[in-house]
Amino acid sequence: MSLEIERKFLFINFDEVLPRATSFVDIEQTYLSCGDETDVECRVRKVTSQTGEVTFTYTEKRKTPKEGKREEDEISIISDQYVKYLRSQDPMRRPFKSVATW
Repeated sequence: MSLEIERKFLFINFDEVLPRATSFVDIEQTYLSCGDETDVECRVRKVTSQTGEVTFTYTEKRKTPKEGKREEDEISIISDQYVKYLRSQDPMRRPFKSVATW
């Protein structure tokens, strides 16, 4: 288990802060219904690299008494587990796709 600390940054001139991206991954993220637990956020993530390698993760995040901090458990899963988890998609939250670059 790790501790996640939420942080936000405002960049005035993004191009001066970060160099041009040379690598990227496609990310598909879906939030799941976690039963009756209101303090837990569950999600699955599919990440596809430039080379076509695909990884899957399942994540649970729990609120802590400290503002802006959450406990996080993340495990690698296989594609069959990913598909099974997708059946529990939270109907109130839409899946999203993004691209991470570095």
